[in-house]
Amino acid sequence: MKRMRFRCSITTLCFIVVAALASSISTAHAEKAPLTVTFLNVGQGDSTVITTPSGKTALIDGGPNDKGKSVILPFLKSKGISRLDTMIMTHPDADHISGLVYLLQHARAGGEYLLNIKECLDPGKPHPTSMYQELLKAVKRRPETKYRMVRKGDQLNWGEGVTAEVVSPDHLYEDTNNCSVVVKLTYGKISFLFTGDAAFEAEKDMVKNYGNTLKSTVLKTGHHGSAYSSSEDFLTRIKPEVVILSVGERNKYGLPSKEAMARLSVGGPKIYRTDYQGTITITTDGETYKVITEREAPPIDKRWDHEKAVKEEDKVNLNTASFDELMDIPHVGRDKAEAIIAHRPFLSVDDLRRIRGIGDKTFEHVKPLVTVSSPTRTMAATPGTTPLNKIKKEDIGKKAVTVTGTIKAFKVFREEKGRTLMITDPSGAIDILIWENLYKSIPEREKLVKGTMIKVRGEVESYKNRLQIKPIMPADIQIVKPAPDAAKKE
Repeated sequence: MKRMRFRCSITTLCFIVVAALASSISTAHAEKAPLTVTFLNVGQGDSTVITTPSGKTALIDGGPNDKGKSVILPFLKSKGISRLDTMIMTHPDADHISGLVYLLQHARAGGEYLLNIKECLDPGKPHPTSMYQELLKAVKRRPETKYRMVRKGDQLNWGEGVTAEVVSPDHLYEDTNNCSVVVKLTYGKISFLFTGDAAFEAEKDMVKNYGNTLKSTVLKTGHHGSAYSSSEDFLTRIKPEVVILSVGERNKYGLPSKEAMARLSVGGPKIYRTDYQGTITITTDGETYKVITEREAPPIDKRWDHEKAVKEEDKVNLNTASFDELMDIPHVGRDKAEAIIAHRPFLSVDDLRRIRGIGDKTFEHVKPLVTVSSPTRTMAATPGTTPLNKIKKEDIGKKAVTVTGTIKAFKVFREEKGRTLMITDPSGAIDILIWENLYKSIPEREKLVKGTMIKVRGEVESYKNRLQIKPIMPADIQIVKPAPDAAKKE
């Protein structure tokens, strides 16, 4: 009888050990369950699907146009996903929310596909577009979907093993892009930062609020690689190993910009782009990660945005080109072509900056494609000046003139950055207000004092109901005759 009891005890003990071992193996397996992040190829827009180890699913943005129907819904079906625990519209731009509207309206009981959406997160930036209004209406029509506005510090419940925190916005900015909901997701040693279309202002606040804790393994770069996102300081804090660019092939915005690409390349992260590589999936067990692309990126010389050098003889001459020739220059169009003709002659290609609507980004695209008749001409060689009292309101925004006058007052603003601002006075005196960064670039700036006669070239504008000339570059202001006191010192 004792022997039987002993055998039973051994059997029981073995069962306990085996059960404990099986439980240990099961726990270890659960700890290694993967986190999957898929950056869908939705053209010129954003859409990201996240599946956490505990089975929670999140969708960040829905891409433009019909991508909810043609891309996102088929992907969810292929993965057997019938529930979104979180739907995030980072901000109300159409290239981020159009697909979400489709899912909210059609992927429901009785519709094309049963998709249970538990909550919809929104920064809450008021936006008058019909698309955004449709999204809000669609959310209200779904009783199971909770609508919530989020701010910096809010935690998202995406299951055990992961943390997800909203790191921006901390308030509603004037600019819609800066209002983007930015989320940092962490699983073990691997982390992701999803930035929507956040630009410099929001990035600056994130650096201020989080500092080096922004460091992330993977960065979904802001605003599709815009020149006004991914600032140096922001990237220095993140130190990404992988950069994801969600961008459309041959997009009309010319994104990603050269400036942003140069900053993103610092430190040597691996850069992936949906326009080249299609849908991009990253899986991780919290220790290591793997990047899988839909296709290989083409060789550099085969890429749509690869710039080929334009021969000098093939460049468009700004001073002699016809209206149609100017219209054919990428990023110019009808309005800018008309303005170029109105502002002739151009002394240099840099004079394009005078044209309303040609900012830094457009200028960088156009500059390699154009030339001028006589790039070595100086302002002194231009035709005669226009008397200040001959400038009329009809000239505002249409005419660039050269004027001569004597400085009556001169003030440097030390805080702001911007263009030179020079107000004209019909009496022949000139008041000058100038931003410090441009003032420092003007040759012989120490002579720009009361009594100095100067020649100024610029566009006619209005400031506080007074006509003004607005120079663009330091070379637009030239000294004709120093002030009497300055001449004595010399």
